[in-house]
Amino acid sequence: MTVRPPPGRGEALRPASSAWAVACAVALHVGGIGVADTMLVSVPERRSGIGLRRAVGAARGTIRPQVLPEPIRLAMLGGIPGAAPGAVATAV
Repeated sequence: MTVRPPPGRGEALRPASSAWAVACAVALHVGGIGVADTMLVSVPERRSGIGLRRAVGAARGTIRPQVLPEPIRLAMLGGIPGAAPGAVATAV
């Protein structure tokens, strides 16, 4: 008869940590796809305005700051409410 010691804390939690890592990776990919989708919808909607600015002489560097705030706000609106419960859950 062989008696084995119980698994250590690290060994017991390793599968759960891997599952959380996979879930986090999937969530990041979904969030990235959401932001990319917003950009793909936003730019064609603003195409006429962007074209008018370019025709008047605006450089790409001046147009980019007018288009980028929307996906940045969207990412922050989704990230902050998601990070708060995650921080609380890991602190417990």
